Amino acid sequence: MDYKKMAAAFAAGGAVLAAGAAYTMKQKNQKQPGVHFSSGGGRHVYLQDSSLSSLAVAAYLIRDYNFDGANIHIFDGKQLPGGSCSYGVKGGALLSSDLWLHEKGYDHFWELFRSIPSLNRKGASVKGEIVSFNRMHPIHSMLPILRQQEGAIALGKQERRLLERLVMSKESRLEKVCIQDWFGEDAAFFHTDFWIQCRSLFGLKECSAVRELRALLLERNEQLTHLATMEDWMQLPSHPYDALIAPLISYLKGYGVQFHTGMEIEDVLFSDTYNLRARLLVVREGQQRHTIELNGDDLCVCVLGSVAKEAGFGSLDAPCGIPSKKEDLWERLASHRSELNVAGALLHPQDGMQGTVVWKFRKGILLEKLQEKSGNIAGSGGLMCFADSNWGLAINVPAQPYGSDRDTMTIWGSVLYPQELGDHVRKPFFQCTGREILREVLLHLGLEEHLAAIEADCVQAWPVLLPYAQAAKLAENDPVLHSAKLAHTNFAVLSPYARKTACGWLEWEVLAARDAVRMLMEEEADTPARSTLTRSAQAVRFVRRLP
Repeated sequence: MDYKKMAAAFAAGGAVLAAGAAYTMKQKNQKQPGVHFSSGGGRHVYLQDSSLSSLAVAAYLIRDYNFDGANIHIFDGKQLPGGSCSYGVKGGALLSSDLWLHEKGYDHFWELFRSIPSLNRKGASVKGEIVSFNRMHPIHSMLPILRQQEGAIALGKQERRLLERLVMSKESRLEKVCIQDWFGEDAAFFHTDFWIQCRSLFGLKECSAVRELRALLLERNEQLTHLATMEDWMQLPSHPYDALIAPLISYLKGYGVQFHTGMEIEDVLFSDTYNLRARLLVVREGQQRHTIELNGDDLCVCVLGSVAKEAGFGSLDAPCGIPSKKEDLWERLASHRSELNVAGALLHPQDGMQGTVVWKFRKGILLEKLQEKSGNIAGSGGLMCFADSNWGLAINVPAQPYGSDRDTMTIWGSVLYPQELGDHVRKPFFQCTGREILREVLLHLGLEEHLAAIEADCVQAWPVLLPYAQAAKLAENDPVLHSAKLAHTNFAVLSPYARKTACGWLEWEVLAARDAVRMLMEEEADTPARSTLTRSAQAVRFVRRLP
């Protein structure tokens, strides 16, 4: 036997194998550039987006359960961290009009942000920064409602009696009943100051489920006490991204949390078990797709039905339009498991639409006229609601301008009925440019003679249409995402369609995260301390004191 030839043959074969292995590794690296889903042993968690609720999940895991930050993976396919709190694709848009806070009823929000360090004040927390800011800029609205006819419209005996009956009704009897059904189509209730302010502040419509109004009266009557002046309400010190998201991201990055920008979870495959157990994630990065196989104790959290999902953006000279794309991830997950099934009209942009708009001004011509008209000081006026507006307009002047340009003035507005024709600009909101929406506001304010000067002073505008913002509140939608199979598993859903309490948007984002973390860590969620009877009695007393 020629051992030299045999050794040479083995060496040649080894070289071929080594070359093949190197080529395979090179190809693999070319297919997955810069992808690092694992950073060592231990338990991993994968968060589908970088919304406030997802970031809160990561913060709770680190703070309360000593979770290794390097094993937390947050995906952001649109490169817009913050979800509903982001600046939007146009750099200054506002994706939610529910930006108000209160000392009471926001317990989970305050509890979380008292542990998140402020980026602007050394040694202070985000909570401390917000509280200090509102001590310097307290809200006190002198003209909360603007209508053509003079004088407030108070609740009558019939409306008060129906509110009391609503508070005492069992929720099971209110299925598929909207607010308009409860009070009547042409009821005087819809012209009262109470309703005008409630619809603008809490995003209610006549087609909203009457359960939403009942929950407000039961859970938030203390916050409704000074509804007219909003004197005990609070505002954020800046754009919600700067005030909340940026400090949270800084906090999480300090613990090594991995942010995968430009990547998104496209699909989740489940194990063939009774409970929903995620076993495989399909992640898209541009045109490439990667798979992540979950270990037995890994976790996955998805956000479904976000109020800012597939928003449409406009500008000063361009309308926002109606986005046509649906929420693909939810429909894809629902095709795998019926527990996540989506009702037929659930995500259709019909009555669920809502609009927001932000304007930037060089000078303060409009602010000066608003102060003359309402008597408010800049930043202290709360919401100014236009009772006669077909769009359901409301505007606010925050105490600080949004963004880095401190030489401009910001005004933002909300629109509840963007599909209706404007009173002065006879087009739907989503067909109007930022300039045309400003003209509608100015004509409602009776500022015709200053129209040209104020329009010339406006340098930027960001109108936004949110097709699904109110969809979760509509009476016609069947309850979804309440399956018992979503408990005792490694998969959690954050969604307004699973909301059980009528808390504010910022409080709900944090509360949903807290409940999801407790469920994933096999703990019980928080339960209301007060009994239903006690809450009903307090709500009835509140209704009787309403003006």
